Amino acid sequence: MIEDLKEAHIQDLSEALDPHYFPGQLRDIMMRFGAEAIADNEYQTTGIAIKEFLRYMNRRNDEQNLRSATAYLVENTQGISDRSLCQIESALEGSRYVVERDEDGELELMLRISSEAERTIEDLNSYIEARAPIDVVEKIEEAHRRLTEGFPGEAVNRSRKALQKMSEVEYHEALDELVSKELIRQGKGNYIGEREMLYTPYGFCSEVESHIGPDENDPNGIQAETALRLTEEAIHYILRLQEKAEKEGIVLAKWEKRN
Repeated sequence: MIEDLKEAHIQDLSEALDPHYFPGQLRDIMMRFGAEAIADNEYQTTGIAIKEFLRYMNRRNDEQNLRSATAYLVENTQGISDRSLCQIESALEGSRYVVERDEDGELELMLRISSEAERTIEDLNSYIEARAPIDVVEKIEEAHRRLTEGFPGEAVNRSRKALQKMSEVEYHEALDELVSKELIRQGKGNYIGEREMLYTPYGFCSEVESHIGPDENDPNGIQAETALRLTEEAIHYILRLQEKAEKEGIVLAKWEKRN
């Protein structure tokens, strides 16, 4: 059982979301998130269907999938008034989730994190948004969105493409340039250098994607979330190296510049 949502949260959230969904919609959502075992059951109310769906997802002990399913339910509600938003906020009080309206007025479900961790994440994301090529920023945003919507395979794909968009040549060739300019070190033997560390996210994304097919399962939420986090960390590190190179007058010819 995952601690993100306790039984009381599930009960209250189901009641808050009840007026905003139809039974047919719930069946499609259950199928989307792999809850086929309960999708065709008959439920007296939509709220009961939501409650059983969240209970089912909670029992599966797939943390990322539960978060994605909860986010999908909250963020795709129709006709949310301020009163309804207050009901959802109240339902989630004491859980690991917080719901807010974004700049477009749409609901967004986020994890509660410590203020220190929040500042660290904001600093990293702000730095990437300010200095990375626009195409890179767009791919990262797409990866976050697809992960939240419950499409981990597409989130991994966008993460890999974000790394590709960082360079004008193949990603590994661009890393070789950083080695040749003595900005990073290449590993030897059992020693793992910065080059290997920076290539790991790309290799991980490629490996996960290679197992997506008609006879293979999509990557799970944890794999996709890890791929995205590693990608963001690698991009942040490379941007810092580019900043250092610029200050020291080192010319890097194989990396994309900010548009």
